[in-house]
Amino acid sequence: MTRKAMVCGPLEGHIDPDTGVFNLEARMLFEGVITELENRGYQVYSAHRIEEYGKKPRNHKEFTHADNQANKESDLVVAILGEPAARSTHTELGWTTARGKDLIFLLEKGHDYCSFMDGFKPTFGNVQYVRHNNYKEAITGLSDSLRNVEHKIQEKKTFLRGTTTMAVAASLTIAFGVGHLTESYRTDRQLKNSRVAVMEDYAKGLVVGGEFQGEYGTVISQGNKCALYPTGWDPVKLRIYGIDRDIAQKKVLGELINQK
Repeated sequence: MTRKAMVCGPLEGHIDPDTGVFNLEARMLFEGVITELENRGYQVYSAHRIEEYGKKPRNHKEFTHADNQANKESDLVVAILGEPAARSTHTELGWTTARGKDLIFLLEKGHDYCSFMDGFKPTFGNVQYVRHNNYKEAITGLSDSLRNVEHKIQEKKTFLRGTTTMAVAASLTIAFGVGHLTESYRTDRQLKNSRVAVMEDYAKGLVVGGEFQGEYGTVISQGNKCALYPTGWDPVKLRIYGIDRDIAQKKVLGELINQK
């Protein structure tokens, strides 16, 4: 199945107000990023190409709906931040993190970016930074980051594979039976509350799709398979296996009804 990518970044901010021409250096970077993604087999959504770098602007209703839909369908988002970053790009970053998408930042060295950006990786996990001085470094760094993403996809396939009934049962036990048992929860009431918190994260993750990391529970979905495990645990070491999404959804719903 063809993977999809979205490239976002400032558009109006790079257009000269006197000539109406998009900055040539910035355009070269956007085109280089899009080409690199296409060469790796991605189907790329780029508002910059659609609007021909400012020559054919869309109205707000048009591009908001189209950008949101593209973000929803994308497996990966590459954000080329300007200085200051466009407000619409910040909105797209919010969509990206809420949906658990892989995210790659391209940040030019020497620019004053919001310090908030540095908190993305420790907070959301599936984030990479490419800090560069020039076009060549940017594209080389992007290429390295894409290899990291592809390696992670292969790792996911390893434990999202179909397997035996016994292995699936073991995965369910980890996800639903022992995941909430930590030293922090000692009383029956605390135990129940923690279990509900994990189940609620699982429920959100199954709706969002892709990779969702909640405070208590993490869900990784691929096709009709998914893996559920307590946030902070290593699914590979736990030997988590993929289970059918409909089985997981029924189990989560049943657990929530029983606990509440």
